[in-house]
Amino acid sequence: DDALAPLGFGLAELLMSDLARSAQLQVVDRLRIHALMQELSLRGNGVVTADGGPQQGRILAARHLVTGSLLALDASNIRVNANLVRTEDATVRHAVSASTQLDDILEAETQLALEVFEALGVTLT
Repeated sequence: DDALAPLGFGLAELLMSDLARSAQLQVVDRLRIHALMQELSLRGNGVVTADGGPQQGRILAARHLVTGSLLALDASNIRVNANLVRTEDATVRHAVSASTQLDDILEAETQLALEVFEALGVTLT
């Protein structure tokens, strides 16, 4: 839903900020991820050869990605879906899906951050 795109970007930024508070994690900026995806697309289109293509591990320097989506259920309720994906083999390590009212979206984001910390074995103090 295009109407939810700004909310999705905002939630992603909040989640990134919350995860970056832990010294046990190194959060990779979304711009670096976007640059990687563009280079991979170029390689897939034959513009960049496989030999000259990017090395995911060096460019991204991440072991996991958090991906997500929002779905409007009605005028005041949304579903938040999030996956913790291992970059090594693209497997989903942990998945979360919850419905919430728009008024409670910040609480839902905080809960999501706590679940990601738990799934990664990060101890909060």
